[in-house]
Amino acid sequence: MKELNFVLTFDFDAESAEIRRNADKPVRSTKGQYGPRKGLDRILNLLREEGVLATFFVPGWVADTYPSQVKAIFSEGHEVASHGYLHENLNELKAEDEKVVLQRSMLSLQRVVGRSPLGFRAPHWELSWNTLTILAELDYVYDSSLMNDDSPYTLKPSAGRRMIELPVDWLLDDWIYFETERRSISDVFEVWSTELDSLLDEGGEYFLLTMHPQVMGRASRVGMLRTMIRHARKSGRVRFVTASELCRLLGDALLYSP
Repeated sequence: MKELNFVLTFDFDAESAEIRRNADKPVRSTKGQYGPRKGLDRILNLLREEGVLATFFVPGWVADTYPSQVKAIFSEGHEVASHGYLHENLNELKAEDEKVVLQRSMLSLQRVVGRSPLGFRAPHWELSWNTLTILAELDYVYDSSLMNDDSPYTLKPSAGRRMIELPVDWLLDDWIYFETERRSISDVFEVWSTELDSLLDEGGEYFLLTMHPQVMGRASRVGMLRTMIRHARKSGRVRFVTASELCRLLGDALLYSP
């Protein structure tokens, strides 16, 4: 039986969304600041101890504001991918303004880590009708923002261009449980582990978690994530990969097949 590819992803937003939407509410920004101040270190320590590489989706503003933290992510071998510039709602932008935002984000990440991002995740998981075409023009390999499948598939955003979609879902996102519903770590572990086990039972080959350092970086939640990683390993059929590594594994089938 084939291995299931387990992708750990983190949206390293810091306070980018809050300073854009709630500039007059400084306390809200401090919630985001917990990520670069404390949560990120805990997560990087966990990943190092467990020998797992992850993908971090980083807004360009965060790279510009917290370059040492983003460099630390990259130096540990993790992937740094794009997440807009200031956590914009891309569906609210004109096409020309959206392209400026996506180019600016790419340039910020290039300056900080010395490499162009291969992947993109839309802030708030909100794309415009232009986003995928712009990403293809900027030579992105994959997107991870859509919710219409639980396996990777081919995108054809424009004539002659292909990308890979790595689907997401609120079911596998820490924000809805911990920030919206205030659920316990045992509740979240039960949902995530049951979904993983069910996919393994039916021969599934893909499982992606979306997390945030300011949310998952709490001590108890990092402990839960460690338990989740070890639970997955017990199956003997799980391979931990970054998003771009998975795209390399799938590339011939999804990018070049008829």
